[in-house]
Amino acid sequence: MQKMNDLERKCHNFILQCYFGDMENPIDAAIDRAYVDMASHTLKGFAEHQYQEKWELRFEASSKIKEALGLLDAESDYTSWHCELCGELQKVYTEKRLSYGQAQKWVNMTTKYLQVFAVIFKSIDDDEGLSKIPEFFWNAANIKKLHIPLDRYIMEAYNIGNFGPWSKLNDKQYAECCARTGGKTLEDELADWGEIAKKHRADNHKSYAYFVENNENKKK
Repeated sequence: MQKMNDLERKCHNFILQCYFGDMENPIDAAIDRAYVDMASHTLKGFAEHQYQEKWELRFEASSKIKEALGLLDAESDYTSWHCELCGELQKVYTEKRLSYGQAQKWVNMTTKYLQVFAVIFKSIDDDEGLSKIPEFFWNAANIKKLHIPLDRYIMEAYNIGNFGPWSKLNDKQYAECCARTGGKTLEDELADWGEIAKKHRADNHKSYAYFVENNENKKK
């Protein structure tokens, strides 16, 4: 495969930066975007004037994730690694501020993004970008070890059961949810996610997608 030309590289970088921001360090970009995925509408307990404490805790927890990623390799017991890391994040925030459900979302979205980055960088022959990602993710087969990020959409689509909000799951509930995914892997979730998200947007009466769908139906 030919390397990207200058324009192709600029377009590639533009698309990634639109969603992930600064891609100079893909690990930081993955952790930061995963934090937003987790924290939006779920991370409570901070008054407006406590932003300094909020960012200090985020920085410390992000450092824990980076440190753990550096220890992950092909010989690692991934589930044990995952469990220990989620527990470490809860210790940073205390369990009252960060549930196991929130911790899994942060960790699982981070690893999902890193796996996606690795596949993209390899497909376009971007050796520089790939070199900045932990080697564990270079082997696409390791995607089978990664956990599916649990949220309301996925839990409903995979008929996992009624465990309450994903953001309030404890460690035992999370393990039970994982056991109920019907053998689905992260690769399956990558294939399913687009349609799952599209359905929920179309079902949301306040969304633009619902308006468009309803408007098209009126014309028929």
